[in-house]
Amino acid sequence: MSPRDAIRVALPPLVVAIGFTILAYLAAGGTLAFFFAGFFFITLILPPLVLTGQTWLERVLIAAAVVDGIGGTWLVVILLAWIDGSSAMSQTRLLDWVGLYALLAAYAAAAGGLVLILRRLRIGDILAVTVTMMIGLLWLSWPVWLGAKLTVEMTRMLTPAHPLLAANQLLTHLGIWTEQPLAYHLTALGQHVPYQLPPGPWLALGLHLLLAAMLLGLARLTSAAAPDRRGAM
Repeated sequence: MSPRDAIRVALPPLVVAIGFTILAYLAAGGTLAFFFAGFFFITLILPPLVLTGQTWLERVLIAAAVVDGIGGTWLVVILLAWIDGSSAMSQTRLLDWVGLYALLAAYAAAAGGLVLILRRLRIGDILAVTVTMMIGLLWLSWPVWLGAKLTVEMTRMLTPAHPLLAANQLLTHLGIWTEQPLAYHLTALGQHVPYQLPPGPWLALGLHLLLAAMLLGLARLTSAAAPDRRGAM
């Protein structure tokens, strides 16, 4: 692939990701919601964009462009906060951003692997994208929709692997998600069900990377055995 072709493939998803993230900042400012929005954007825009790639290299470039667009915009906002120095965002360390970027990339890889393996099941691209989005949204939002069904045992099992709660651990200077006015009325975590933020992002990062490796590896093996109808492999 020539540099021009790489730019042609990567530029549109990069612009889309930057645009969405800027809109999130305009809406939420330097809050937890600004960072959390990046994971929801991955869930909604990455699966359909990945399937537009005709080869594995194009799909990797598209996914990387989306992650870079979101993570890069995060970094710019953090740097501007350092210069200003008047907001809680200015307390975000470079190491915190590295952890956030790694979490985002691991989550994106898992989402990309899921939509590709669903395509290999030949259920149709639209259904593969829809199922991937729904699974991602359910995973990100379980602290809300599980509600009264949450137990201490479930919380202990699910919390360390949750990307948003792991991200919150890196951003405690911006507050605790379950203590925010809106979240307080949406989740039982920290109210009826005691919980603790993960001790670090590493378990969530590792589990999503492991899931991504399994899904992408399986998709790669099955595509080598039976190229899809687009001949994209």
